[in-house]
Amino acid sequence: MSFDKKIADEKLCSYKEKLRELRFKFDDEGIIKLMRQALKGYPGNYEFMINLAERLSHTAKLEPYTAANEIISLCEVVFEDCPDEELQLAAKELLCGFYPFVGKKEKVLELAKTLPSFNDCREFIM
Repeated sequence: MSFDKKIADEKLCSYKEKLRELRFKFDDEGIIKLMRQALKGYPGNYEFMINLAERLSHTAKLEPYTAANEIISLCEVVFEDCPDEELQLAAKELLCGFYPFVGKKEKVLELAKTLPSFNDCREFIM
């Protein structure tokens, strides 16, 4: 492993560890700041994108219109490009919640049709 790769891996691990610590503290503002910083170094990291979008959605409860565009842009990238189904599902859920704030209610209906049905969910089956 090259020295540069090792440093990059250590930095990535460091971001993930800080993220865990901030989640434990329920520090949404800290997570937003950390994820924005992390995405500068790892712009294609879908996990960081979803974490940022989720935290923005928490802080957007009082003013959803201000954060909607940023949340939507992050989630559209994850939904369209990410191979991880769990992250895609998280992106779809956020998109369904924030598309109405930018006048895209028809997109909510399109996405809703692609979400798992209640009868197919793990909790219902078990």
